[in-house]
Amino acid sequence: MTHLNLTLKESGPENLLFKKAETEAENQGIYRSRLKICREDFPYILNFKSKFPAKDQYDDYSTLFYATLNNKIVASCRITPFFNNEWEISKNLPPNLKLNLNPHNTVQLNRVYLEKEYRNQSLHEFMFYHFSEWVLENTHYTEYFAICNAGLVRLYKKIGAVLGQEEGFRLDGRGEHQYYFVKGNIKEFNYIIKSNILNDDTCNS
Repeated sequence: MTHLNLTLKESGPENLLFKKAETEAENQGIYRSRLKICREDFPYILNFKSKFPAKDQYDDYSTLFYATLNNKIVASCRITPFFNNEWEISKNLPPNLKLNLNPHNTVQLNRVYLEKEYRNQSLHEFMFYHFSEWVLENTHYTEYFAICNAGLVRLYKKIGAVLGQEEGFRLDGRGEHQYYFVKGNIKEFNYIIKSNILNDDTCNS
């Protein structure tokens, strides 16, 4: 397992692990972690009529990843392919926004959630690096896109992404927030994170 030199408050980086969810128990752990975060920050995506309010239909054909610190899930994300002639975000987009992406080599990065106390400590980059390693080794996808808020635009640009359009927009059913369309090359952002954030000793661990 490769570790970033993070400065997490509770523990050193040796206890921070990245995993791909393989079992239903892992999936449910991610749903519970999402629920805890979304209750406070993103309540509009929750469905309390469901057994797992933070789970949606796209989880069934997405690949889920998570990071644990001392065996506690502190971050998670998923990648979702083009499926049934739509992206995960398609129904929420404004009618005038056309993504114009190649569904054969592009995947959507979404449901990126971090516990509040671990934000702004390179945990995004840690998770993105490991998820990109898995994608490059196990899939044919070469490009990614995300719909994110203004704060995350800076992060995505830092790892090589570009804006798909300059203007922000609102998403149907996602509150009054402004969102942005970013896209990039998976191999490129893997290299940028590895070069700028991981040191030489940890790259081959």
